[in-house]
Parts: sequence; structure tokens; C-alpha cells
Amino acid sequence: MTDTMIVSAVGLIAALIAIVAPIVRLNANIATLNATLNEMRANYESHDKRIERHGEQIDELNAKVADHGARITVLEERKDRQ
Repeated sequence: MTDTMIVSAVGLIAALIAIVAPIVRLNANIATLNATLNEMRANYESHDKRIERHGEQIDELNAKVADHGARITVLEERKDRQ
């Protein structure tokens, strides 16, 4: 091999490394982002279910409060009649 061929081979290898290294880092970052998004999606679904449950509990409490309010009104009306 001549010196020119060696220099060309080293230059080609350096160019390939310069091109491939950022692509490999980018691929690793994309994989990390995908994993993070999947985890965030799972957390979101979990939070969404908890919020729905809390909404149902609030609706139940509102119904109980309304029922108690009606009972108090009836008791007050009875007291006023007496």
C-alpha cells in the first residue's frame, strides 16, 4: 500500500466515525425519549383513572349533602309547625 492509500483509508474511517457516532447517539436519545413517553402515558392513564374515581366520590358526597339538606329542611319545617 502506498502512503496515499493509507491516508485515504484513515480519512475514510474518520469520516465514517464522524457520521456514525452522532447517528448512534441520536438513536440512543430517541430510544430514551420513547421509554420516557411510554412511562408518562402509563402515569397519565393512572392519574386519569384516579381523577375519575375522585369525581365519582365527589358526586356521591354531593348527593349525600343534598339529601342531608333536604332532611334538615323537613326537620325545620316540622319544628316551625309545632
